Amino acid sequence: MELIIKNPNDVVISNIEWNHEEIKNEVAAKVEHYKTLVYTDDQIGDAKKDKATLNKFITALEDKRKEVKKQCLAPYETFEKQVKEITGLVQESVNAIDTQVKAFEEQKKAIKLEDIQRLYDALGFQDFVTLEKIFNPKWLNASVSIKSIDEELKKKLLQIGNDVYTISKLPEFGFEAMQLYKKDLNLNSAIEKAREISEISKAKAEATSSKTEQVEPVTEEPPIMVTPKEEPKQEGPREWVSFKCLLTVEDARALGQFFKSRNISFEQI
Repeated sequence: MELIIKNPNDVVISNIEWNHEEIKNEVAAKVEHYKTLVYTDDQIGDAKKDKATLNKFITALEDKRKEVKKQCLAPYETFEKQVKEITGLVQESVNAIDTQVKAFEEQKKAIKLEDIQRLYDALGFQDFVTLEKIFNPKWLNASVSIKSIDEELKKKLLQIGNDVYTISKLPEFGFEAMQLYKKDLNLNSAIEKAREISEISKAKAEATSSKTEQVEPVTEEPPIMVTPKEEPKQEGPREWVSFKCLLTVEDARALGQFFKSRNISFEQI
C-alpha cells in the first residue's frame, strides 16, 4: 500500500500573493511620522484617536492572517482526520498482536524461572537464603543464558559461605551480626549495625551498674558458715541437642554467658 496525493498542486501552496510592498511602504511612512510626533496637553484626545486607529489596523491585518491560515489548513485538517481514522484501525491489530507477544514472553519467563528455581534447589543454599534474596531480575531476559545464571548462583553460594565464616570469627557481637546478616545478606552492614547494638547494650549495662553501686547500702557481712564439702555429682555423657529460641539481643548474651559457665558447646543452626 502506498499513500498517493492525487492533487499535489492544489494541496501545497507555494506562495500567497498580496499587496505586501504597498502596505509596508505606507506603514513605514506612518511610523516615521509618529516617531517624531509630540502631542501637547491639548492634543491628548487626538493621541487617543491615533492609537485607536493604529490598533484597528493591526486587528484588521491579524484577522485576515487568521482567515487565510484557516483556509490553508482546512484541506490538511480533513486529510489528518482521514489518516488518523486509518491508523486507528491498524493500531487495533498492533495491540492484538502485542497482547499475544507479551503472553508468549511471560510464558517463557515463567519456564525460565522454574529452571532457575531448580538450579537454586540443587546447590543447597543455607536455610536463611531464599531465592528471592539473591534473585536478579535480569536473569529473566532472553539474552541471559541458564549457564551464566548457574555460575552466578555458585558465586553467591561461595560468597555467603565466606561471609558466614567471617562472622563466626568475630570476637564480639557475632550472634547479633549473624541475625542481621540473615535479613539482607549484607556483610558490612550487618557487622556495623551489630557493633552499634553491642556498644549501646554495654553503655546501658554500665549505666545501670553505676546507679546500683551508688544506692547500694552498706551492710555487715554475715558470719561465715562452714558447711561439709559435698561430693561432686557424677555427670553422664554429653549429647548434641538441636533447638530454637526466640530471643532478644540481651537474652542471647545472657544465654551465651550461661553456656560458658557450664562449659557447654553450642553452634548456630
